[in-house]
Amino acid sequence: MTLASYSDLTTAVASWLAKSGDTTVTGNAADFVRLAEDRIRNDLQLQTQEVSNTSFSLSSEFTTFASISASMVKVRRLFLTASPQLPLQFYVPDQLVASYPSTTTGQPKAYSIVSLSIQVRPIPDTTYNAEIDYWKTFDPLATTSTNALLTANPSIYLFGSLVEAAAFLGNDKWMGIWEQRYQQAKKRIQDDSDNMNLPAGPLITRTDTGAP
Repeated sequence: MTLASYSDLTTAVASWLAKSGDTTVTGNAADFVRLAEDRIRNDLQLQTQEVSNTSFSLSSEFTTFASISASMVKVRRLFLTASPQLPLQFYVPDQLVASYPSTTTGQPKAYSIVSLSIQVRPIPDTTYNAEIDYWKTFDPLATTSTNALLTANPSIYLFGSLVEAAAFLGNDKWMGIWEQRYQQAKKRIQDDSDNMNLPAGPLITRTDTGAP
């Protein structure tokens, strides 16, 4: 069975449960997928979710996530693009305001996250060109039909949705089976993403002199 779209996925959920004609399943399949998406969003952090905005700028103390991207969920790195580049140091909110009082203005040197907004200090005294790297969520299937994760790894959507369906139906046996498959898919996908940063060849242990 092809699993290339949202429609394919909702159909597959009923088929795998052997309940293709059961409206209890088919009528709630969209909910199963949505619940699975929520779980996947919390369980995975992949290289394919990383985005760089090179035309970003800082001109005020606060910048909301939504103004950068509706799908943005977490900041990875923030730096000013002047020469030389200046990475902004991350502080927890209390540390940021203690280190840089509100009366301090000038070139931003640090940032924090407050209520899904980026707060910078010192408060910018002009517009500073910057770059922000961040993680975004995958596009929801109900509005986009497909996305990069479903295309590359349909198994995590299928087994995640089946876990939610089995829980809804009160079938503990099948919930355990699908949960195991979901965990296997999650580990494989996350490991593949993490390994993208590793060198292709074997790691070599060297002595203090630099010789192998």
